[in-house]
Amino acid sequence: MKTRYKHIFALTVMLATSFAIQANSDVVTLVVVKDANSRLESTAKNYSQSVQGISMISAERNSSQSEKLSLIDAPKSDVEYQIELLKSQGFKVAIDHPIYPEGKPDFNSLAKVSNKTLSALTEGQAVTQTVTYNDPYFDSQTHLHPFNEDNLVGNNFVGAWGLGEPRSKARVGIIDGGFLTEGFFPDMRLPVAEKSLTHDRLGQTAWNTEEDMSCENGHGAAVYGVIGAVSNNNDGISGLANADMVMAQSHLCGNSSLYIVSKAIYWLAGIDYFNIQGLSEPVDIINISSGAELECPYYMQDAIDAATAKGITIVTSSGNDANDIKNMTPSNCKGVVSVSNIDDYTGDLYTTSSYGETVSLSAKGVSVPSFYKNASSLVANWSGTSFSAPIVAGAYALAKSHAPSLSGSTLRKLSESTARELTGPECSLKGCGAGLLDAKAFTEAAIDLQENGFGAIAPALLSNEKCDDELFATATGILDRLCASSEFTITPHFDDGKTAFRIMSAPMSEEISDTNTRTLLTTSDVNFILSDINTRENKYFYQLCEKDGECDESTLYHFNVDEFEQPSYCN
Repeated sequence: MKTRYKHIFALTVMLATSFAIQANSDVVTLVVVKDANSRLESTAKNYSQSVQGISMISAERNSSQSEKLSLIDAPKSDVEYQIELLKSQGFKVAIDHPIYPEGKPDFNSLAKVSNKTLSALTEGQAVTQTVTYNDPYFDSQTHLHPFNEDNLVGNNFVGAWGLGEPRSKARVGIIDGGFLTEGFFPDMRLPVAEKSLTHDRLGQTAWNTEEDMSCENGHGAAVYGVIGAVSNNNDGISGLANADMVMAQSHLCGNSSLYIVSKAIYWLAGIDYFNIQGLSEPVDIINISSGAELECPYYMQDAIDAATAKGITIVTSSGNDANDIKNMTPSNCKGVVSVSNIDDYTGDLYTTSSYGETVSLSAKGVSVPSFYKNASSLVANWSGTSFSAPIVAGAYALAKSHAPSLSGSTLRKLSESTARELTGPECSLKGCGAGLLDAKAFTEAAIDLQENGFGAIAPALLSNEKCDDELFATATGILDRLCASSEFTITPHFDDGKTAFRIMSAPMSEEISDTNTRTLLTTSDVNFILSDINTRENKYFYQLCEKDGECDESTLYHFNVDEFEQPSYCN
């Protein structure tokens, strides 16, 4: 497999540090674990002793599992052969590939200070509350403001901020490196938890040491600042959400790997993973602003699956190689929210941004103001999908704060259904996901579901449609069935023209299981009538499905049953 190294740093010393080890290496590190589905009884230890040219460099054991995971160095010259041989012995094997940040400081376009004080205003209507923001770079953060012909990358965070006080605080995990030393940026909200997941500093602090400062450009601090800067404090930039922030150090002076990132996912999700104890209070959203060019390896997909199964959203930068994300990990892994970069001037896909059919959303990714250590004001513009991703992650944090009961999969559906369609030629040809993030519409939809639920059931005879009561009352032979018919309504937020709904029921007194669940209908309509419905004995719910495709069986959306009295002729 050919590796394409990403030269993304401005500092020569960092380039030298980041790539020297990999360039001079004659070995490739493999992540090896016993395949639970394999019937073979061989072990990684026995294999490493039996094959010439391979050596085990470390092994980790999960106290709750019997299998052993190993990192094995294999000669680069015949690594493909070694991988196939390990697989034949009953192991899951993948390369621990280097991974690099997807953004850099933009020295040609430095952030500008604005002394203008703006208020949180929505488009064409009054807000629930008005807040004045006095952060010096607020006006330069164009993604905060409403979309219009002069701001083609506006995500309308100011509109979302005006929707009232959130119900809770979301927790956001940043997997990155270069958070710099603690207290370096006065405008940074301090994390509620932090840890290094790197090989050299596993379990230590995620903050950098003074010795690191010569080789770190602060990429992690800049990504963190987009979401976690303190707002309205007359300093620096405005953060997107008042969230509890968590730092997971995966990169150290530019060096990292996909396996380290996968360990960080487990930690942030609160999952014990071999010798790493999971975070005591898991995060709701994880941001990963780095990538590598290869297929999604099993250990990364396993980590993502484990996190998303707990309702966590994982947001990833699509990449800066002007290529399809099917070649970019972790954006090509299943279950992530991948984000592309939109050009401020054209409102279309930015020239270097990665793209594809599986992109989820798009956001600004050029000249995004955030923390930078070498700027006199400690703020500079950054560019790359590294900075598109945290804009989306920040919107998820806002929506989750207002709607804490919603899962990651539900939030994803809302973020995509409320996105602003992108019709430029590049997006139309290559794929920019559902469109440009609309933070206000996204948050409004989340609030609506939190307060009103996912759908409702009411008697069909009490429908808004006018009915001839006398006709129904004299309809011999069908009256009983009409009285047992109900009108089902599914939230319009799921009505995107691409989704079908599998309507199901189960006995009210029993827990839902495969054996007691009955499928009543699969439809793309959000309003329909079903007969023989008994809301006293049964509960009703639905799954989201792709039209002519698979259904997401991980989430069941329950119908509310409206309080009502049947017409007198039904008694």
